[in-house]
Amino acid sequence: MKNGVIVSVICKIITIIIGVMGLIGSFVNASTWGTYGTGGVIIFVQSLFLTFLGCIVFYSLSIIIDFLIDLNERAYDIQVNMERNINRSNPNLSNSQLDLLSLNNGDETNMLDVDTWKCKKCGTVNRKANSFCKDCGTYR
Repeated sequence: MKNGVIVSVICKIITIIIGVMGLIGSFVNASTWGTYGTGGVIIFVQSLFLTFLGCIVFYSLSIIIDFLIDLNERAYDIQVNMERNINRSNPNLSNSQLDLLSLNNGDETNMLDVDTWKCKKCGTVNRKANSFCKDCGTYR
């Protein structure tokens, strides 16, 4: 078992423990402190509400951890498939040569996203927030 799975299972076990102990504690609190009229009902409902909140916190934490584990496994599978496809298309390509430009067959124009611009003089890719090229100083 991986560490993330262990933490997720521990969070789910803590959720069950909080739920059971909170339910028992709600009855104990209501019978101990609620001897005056509707005070017992109010204390019982308040204790159940706080128990419910504790259960929600730990259960949602376990769900988030499960989601992150699944996301990590999918990202790893995508990486392995991409490397396998690249190595099939170009067997001389080593892992050190894998970069975005090799994935795009050296075509830099498609690699530019909305937050960048390319200098007309030197060809450097700059952030859109910069009005001047970071290499040659030419205005956009």
